[in-house]
Amino acid sequence: LSRFGKSRFNFCAFLFPGAWMLYRKLYKAGGVVTAVMFGLYIAYAWISEHLLLPIYQSLLLQSGMGGDTLTPSNEQIEKLAGLISALPGNQIFLIVLPSLIFLAQLALMLVFGFSGNRMYFRHCLERISAFRKKASRPPEAAVRMQEEGGVNVPLAVCLGICYLILSYVPSIF
Repeated sequence: LSRFGKSRFNFCAFLFPGAWMLYRKLYKAGGVVTAVMFGLYIAYAWISEHLLLPIYQSLLLQSGMGGDTLTPSNEQIEKLAGLISALPGNQIFLIVLPSLIFLAQLALMLVFGFSGNRMYFRHCLERISAFRKKASRPPEAAVRMQEEGGVNVPLAVCLGICYLILSYVPSIF
């Protein structure tokens, strides 16, 4: 931060915001962000599978595109566009909702990508200040910072395994 005068983009915080925070021992914020991102992921998957799939299948069949249609004709595409525009407002909202959820996820990822280093810097300054206030002598504070500082590698490994399980197990079934 001092070398460049501003915080730089953090790709790890962008790609895995909650996991990155937990790895950096920002437990409260990391838990909240992980829960929010997971909730958005579940909402996206559930809406796509349970609400949109029947609408899409119906529209495709009505427009003459079946499972064997690899490249639809211009007439089929025009008919599909007409069917979509004739849908009631709530169904059009359902069609747009997964994109809105994705944009919310992307916005959160960008926020933490751009502000992650600054958040971590503030967290470190607060922890160091707390260690210095509690210690009676400077060497005690240094020892305590050495013991409690650093990153949480076991949590990072656990989160990586959980991510792999959540990503690949549903595709097996």
